[in-house]
Amino acid sequence: MKHNTLSFIRRQWLFVWTMAVSIILFSIAASAEATVTLSPMNRVVVTKDGHGILFSSNILSDMVEETVSGVTTQKATYQPSYKDEKSNESYVVDLNLWNYDILDETTRYPDNINYRLDVRLTHSDGGDTLTAAQVGTRTVVITPTSPSGTPITLSATNLTDQLTDQSLIHSDSRSTQNSYTVAFSAGWDLDNDTDICVEIIATPTINDSGSPYSDVPTLGRIIGLRKSRTTGSNGWKATISEKTDTNSPTEFDGYNLILSGSGSATITISWNTAKIGVNEYFYSTNNVFGYAIGTEIIDNDTTDGWHTITINANSSTYRNRYAIQLYKFGTLDDSTDPSNWDFFAYNANSPSENDWIRVNIT
Repeated sequence: MKHNTLSFIRRQWLFVWTMAVSIILFSIAASAEATVTLSPMNRVVVTKDGHGILFSSNILSDMVEETVSGVTTQKATYQPSYKDEKSNESYVVDLNLWNYDILDETTRYPDNINYRLDVRLTHSDGGDTLTAAQVGTRTVVITPTSPSGTPITLSATNLTDQLTDQSLIHSDSRSTQNSYTVAFSAGWDLDNDTDICVEIIATPTINDSGSPYSDVPTLGRIIGLRKSRTTGSNGWKATISEKTDTNSPTEFDGYNLILSGSGSATITISWNTAKIGVNEYFYSTNNVFGYAIGTEIIDNDTTDGWHTITINANSSTYRNRYAIQLYKFGTLDDSTDPSNWDFFAYNANSPSENDWIRVNIT
């Protein structure tokens, strides 16, 4: 049998060689086809960097770089909180941190985010830490509320402090929110204390594998108080927190709509969906804020390019403050950016074609 096989190979060597080469080429082709088939699957795998900034906040923002005398440093920008005068109770600012891109709430960071909060009393420009004499009897208390934790108090005897070992715990089923309150002491002079502020910086530390984060930014903000310049019916008011005499709306990629007050009121918010967006987690059934969707907050959907939601505000039943994130859409230039703050129509008598967002309180 072996002799016959060898004899056949010698007589048909060309046929055998052709078949062998064909088999080898077929194997190479099959291997190459497998590589080509797998390549598209590799290309659709999106890294964490591809999702955007998956560490965000209702108040803190990505730190900006500032160069002074050739030295570049990261600096938090100033954002005041507008409050009514209070003589016997503190001024409370709600601070939330999230593990998702603020422009895409459906995309969550795939791991835990471990961070610390560095806090200090400072000027509105983020310069030197205040002195004990400048602080006087004023205090600012930062309290972790969800999950609950031990508060820290900034005062004349404790000008800087930290909240360490903070973590946004990843969940496969939902986004994660850590909540804090920043309480300015009662009796704050809203006319003269505008330059006494607290700087809060959230700094990512070490991930669960023991390495520094390469894709999680440092967030920061300087928060101060100043007297409210607007009033709303039934004790409720609305304002864009970035709106000041010196700020231009073109300086910002988005805004924070602040609603605050006492008692009950019906607040209607409508926005031009071609110009601006609203944090969907505020009003959708997937909200992470604990709002009563359908009773406290009602989504009225979109009509003629305007989306409307209604807030049945009641400070005794629900809460006395809402912070709503607004985002510009697209790449806006000087011709499409609002040139002034009139794009925010607050209790306006009649709509204007220049309106981007309308808020009515009754």
